[in-house]
Amino acid sequence: MKVVAKGFSVQAGNSHVSVDDVLSWMEGSSGAPDLTKGLERRIYVSAGEGQGFARGLVVTVRDQKKFLRMAGDGQNVVIEVENLRGDQHLMEFNFFVLNRANGLGLYLHYHQSCSIAIFGSFLQGRYHTLSRSGREAAEAALGDDASARVVRDLRKEFAGKLVFAQLVSRQGLEDILKECKSIESFEYEFATVEQAKATPATPLSRFAKRRREKITFVSKSPVAALAKAVAEALGVVAPKSGKVLATTVEGKHISLKISDIPEHFAEYEYDEIAGRLDKLNTAEFASHPILDEMEHICRSEDNRATFMAEFKE
Repeated sequence: MKVVAKGFSVQAGNSHVSVDDVLSWMEGSSGAPDLTKGLERRIYVSAGEGQGFARGLVVTVRDQKKFLRMAGDGQNVVIEVENLRGDQHLMEFNFFVLNRANGLGLYLHYHQSCSIAIFGSFLQGRYHTLSRSGREAAEAALGDDASARVVRDLRKEFAGKLVFAQLVSRQGLEDILKECKSIESFEYEFATVEQAKATPATPLSRFAKRRREKITFVSKSPVAALAKAVAEALGVVAPKSGKVLATTVEGKHISLKISDIPEHFAEYEYDEIAGRLDKLNTAEFASHPILDEMEHICRSEDNRATFMAEFKE
């Protein structure tokens, strides 16, 4: 089984709560059990203040005590049942690193572990909680004499959600979309001004500095055909950038940011990675060599244009 490193991005949705605020809050409650997604998960976070990158570990705890194994010579196979004892539990793991300066990160994933979409929903949930708390405190500070308009404007300031997106390659987009329950929209920006002007959209084209287009799809469109059509459109339009909004089979809304990146930034064998976790104390997870390697991947010559990019305010 393969363990792959996938890229992602996060962006604050309002000016009152930053990504750093979320990381600091999660560090303060690092390792606390979370049962909101149907399974027990514990997210360990080292915010990395002053170090450039935040580091994290997602642990999914399975509630089963029995597991099966196969014994035999291939022809005469015997199924044997193993039992865990006491407080022992089966678990899955995911590591992540996040560049605090630009909100770009790397997430280690394998089949049956916490998906990158669910990981993103955890971050969004925590961002929402902080935004709500900030809004309630700001409303209380206004006092009872504040007008309805002032309160309404204040609430709008806190309304923005955390934007989470998985970075996907142009080549790998179709395969990811085929696994979705539905595809809602495809948004892209033309690569050049000349390309934007060439389309007969409006008389404003000759004044354009940049141009984006968004295509919203008919609900219940066949996913496989639509995934193929979007992939083919990428080849025809050759956009500078693009984004697809879709829904997973678990009902999670996801944003896929199309980039000129490899399909995976790294690939490992599960047995190799799992073997390196033996006796890992979660209190010291942030110093594990796997996280060092992930940060090195982000800073490497091949990938620094993706993960170390500087954005102007």
